[in-house]
Amino acid sequence: MKMYDFEFLIVAIRHPKFSVYHALQLFYLVADTYLNSIIYSHIAGSIMVDILTNFITHDALQEAVIKFIKASLAMFYSSEKNKNPRVKFSKEKNRAISMSKPIPAMELERETINAQKRALVIEILKSILLLKSDNLNEKAKTFILFTHVQLKRNLNVENKGIIQLLALFGDVEKIVEKFEKELRNQKIDPEEAPIFGSKSGPGVTVTFDGRTSKTPQMKNSQSQKAQVAK
Repeated sequence: MKMYDFEFLIVAIRHPKFSVYHALQLFYLVADTYLNSIIYSHIAGSIMVDILTNFITHDALQEAVIKFIKASLAMFYSSEKNKNPRVKFSKEKNRAISMSKPIPAMELERETINAQKRALVIEILKSILLLKSDNLNEKAKTFILFTHVQLKRNLNVENKGIIQLLALFGDVEKIVEKFEKELRNQKIDPEEAPIFGSKSGPGVTVTFDGRTSKTPQMKNSQSQKAQVAK
């Protein structure tokens, strides 16, 4: 897709006959673009928020959003897990820099892109949470907490972006403590959290509808179409 395609979509979603069915189809398209294209992520994210602002109460769209949240957090976790420990992202320079020995330019470029994608995940999830859909936010909160626990347990990382998202729900320390207590009481292993696939290598952790793919493809099913049609 090119920029003029997105500009057309912005006009289309404001048309009086733009329905929830159209919204669902378009959401899958721009959500996939958001996760996979740094160039068009900003305008794709803007369209996503516009769609959700008007149709977030519809069950079919909420289901699509939950899938997007799960895919985003799985990609975020995978990116954190596979970060090069010798590289640090500099906000001032807006790129990854080597902290020790010289690192090939291609690797620094890859780390820069991955850091930008992680920031995009936090940005769009924050926008979704600020729409204040109680049902959606409660489900999102659970997945964010699973991500936080996994990062802390497996990588010894308390990611600032994830903490910012949890702060939207209240006192982070109390929220995490309550969640971890519930996991212990129900004997739930975070390793089996539903947002993480069985594979965890670079580019193969995002899972949709039981599928593991190299990129987070968000495909709508016939059942979703039927749900919208109702």
